Amino acid sequence: MINQYNMDYVFGREHRKVYMGLAMLWIIGYHFYLVQSEFIDAHLFPFKLLLRNGFIGVDVFFILSAYGLCCSWERSSVWEFYKKRFLRIIPLYIVFLLLCKVILRANHVLSDGLLQMSSLSVLNTPLTRTKGMGGEWFVPAIINLYIIFPLLFMAIRWMKNHFPKYGLYIVVTMAILISGGAISYVSPNYIMRLPIIVAGIIAYLCVKQNDEKLLLGVFVYMAMFYLVIERKNIMLSVVLPLILFGLNELKFTINQKWIHFVGGISFELYLSHIIPMNFARQNNVLLSLEIMICGTVVLCLLYHGINRFILTKKYGVKKR
Repeated sequence: MINQYNMDYVFGREHRKVYMGLAMLWIIGYHFYLVQSEFIDAHLFPFKLLLRNGFIGVDVFFILSAYGLCCSWERSSVWEFYKKRFLRIIPLYIVFLLLCKVILRANHVLSDGLLQMSSLSVLNTPLTRTKGMGGEWFVPAIINLYIIFPLLFMAIRWMKNHFPKYGLYIVVTMAILISGGAISYVSPNYIMRLPIIVAGIIAYLCVKQNDEKLLLGVFVYMAMFYLVIERKNIMLSVVLPLILFGLNELKFTINQKWIHFVGGISFELYLSHIIPMNFARQNNVLLSLEIMICGTVVLCLLYHGINRFILTKKYGVKKR
């Protein structure tokens, strides 16, 4: 009897939240580094190496999200799949946009908000480019991933089923090439994560069909492919799946309840730290850190309360 291969130590539901929590903390640390880089570079060199590479947390977040979306898609109806994600993202994002307007006196208008929430703002065209949203690309990218995910998932699954030996290698090659070729047309921060999103879907399909060797082969191929095309800006993204594969083989787990909790409110945390970050850039490092922590905690409590009310009271949907 063949043992079923799994990736529960990294991609399992409970452990996935832990890694997503760590990823979000890393992202917030990276943003703090951006506003206090001069001081950190001069006085906190050991932390510099960690914090300035915090954008890798986005890669971790996307690959884990893609795997989780596969699980949800195959266990839910189309209506349930989109309803849960709509309720999870849009109401909080509307509150976030309103707070930015009031607290930061942001100059975005209604059309900017609609472009963000429809995810059209990830497209680099005169009609879809927002003028008052600054560099906020992450939430529109998540929304866009939710919208296109079913088609992406079914296309990759079809390739694997019809071309079991080479299909996934073709998919990976196309994803990496598209991620470089579409930079002028889609938000670079988003399109450069396409290989990592595809890797999450591939991990799910290989685990489901107990194909550990194929999964390892595809991940190694991804890690090596950048050497051929010499695109260093996707190097970290394509190596990450192989690193996560190795952590799973080592049965590496992090049994910290507070990190698990952080992973469960990772979206709230992301929205919460943006407003305080705008005030942190004008102060010394200690005061900036205090503003970031206190402001993030207060806003996170607000978002978390709103989210719990929407999902458990008003609509009767259990939070997952």
